[in-house]
Amino acid sequence: MKYTVLPAVLSGLLLVNAAAFADTPATTAPATSAPAANTAKISSVDVSFKQKEKRLYAYIHITQSENVPGTITVKWTPPAHTGCTVSQYDLTYKNLSYNTNAYRTVKYEFANGKTMVCLGTWNLEVVDANGNSLAKASTAVASVPDDAAPAPVAPQAAASSAVPAASAG
Repeated sequence: MKYTVLPAVLSGLLLVNAAAFADTPATTAPATSAPAANTAKISSVDVSFKQKEKRLYAYIHITQSENVPGTITVKWTPPAHTGCTVSQYDLTYKNLSYNTNAYRTVKYEFANGKTMVCLGTWNLEVVDANGNSLAKASTAVASVPDDAAPAPVAPQAAASSAVPAASAG
């Protein structure tokens, strides 16, 4: 039995019985992979961080030479030996200039009253649909504000405890 090899949309080969195509002779075509992700169109990927209370935000700015939508994966790697897990998120982008963000929680509060804080160096990598690294960045989380702590009070002028001098008279 002869097969016709057609390029697959996503990757690999799709084998089809040649008898299904009466007008098409059976041929063997070279294997082709999916078109490369539009990484070539991405001019730059910039990453900056900001910590807001118990969340660490990564702000991602993508600039590309053509307005082609695509997908990136944001991979978070927590500080070693914290017990915090690696996570990743797929985000879509479009337009010549695109801004998005991804966050991680760095302080967890459990129902049993225990907390877990992920202090140390957080690493972030942005990769394209083919797994090519587009950007790597890291930031240190040194502390996480305590939710139960009262708001700081502004210092007040010290009250004078001096007794006014009696007048001689």
